[in-house]
Amino acid sequence: MEQLDQKTQKRIAELAKQQQKIAAEISKLKNQRSAVVRDIVAKMDKYNVSLADVQEYLNNRKRYVNPTTGETWSGKGRKPFWVEQALKSGKSLESLAAK
Repeated sequence: MEQLDQKTQKRIAELAKQQQKIAAEISKLKNQRSAVVRDIVAKMDKYNVSLADVQEYLNNRKRYVNPTTGETWSGKGRKPFWVEQALKSGKSLESLAAK
């Protein structure tokens, strides 16, 4: 019984170490993300870009392009015929992504 307790305690200690490592990695990633957000906001201020400008861009960008005709699809709503045909022919959606 005591051996089980020792094994359990050892496992708990190992898991606690893993938890500390994971918590440190999460903190590091959060700090990196915060730095990126600060950089974006600074650039938005520098170039006088508003959140409305960003939202308009995101709403109007072309996500997928028909390589033959140049038709575009935002990726929202029903897939156009040309997308369906491309998928049926074995192409991936990623291969139609706008560049």
